[in-house]
Amino acid sequence: MNNSSNSGFAHYHGCRVAVISRDTRCPVAIQGVASYEQHELLGNVLRIHCEPEDPCGALNVLISEAEWDGEIKTGDRDDCDFRFYLDRVD
Repeated sequence: MNNSSNSGFAHYHGCRVAVISRDTRCPVAIQGVASYEQHELLGNVLRIHCEPEDPCGALNVLISEAEWDGEIKTGDRDDCDFRFYLDRVD
């Protein structure tokens, strides 16, 4: 793992985050703890680890820093530090 401080995603390492889909056809919201990592194929990523007691079950979501174009807001609700909004994908 490479926690380089010159990466924007490194700031979220260890934070509780919510990942929220804005797609009204398939709304999804998950919560977990972010881990900043260097992925062999994707480069810098945030791995969001959701615990088994989460309604979605135990899973990991990877967000590629190079591909990210969504919105990030502070987590003033949802019992998290930050909220990552996924834009609709057609």
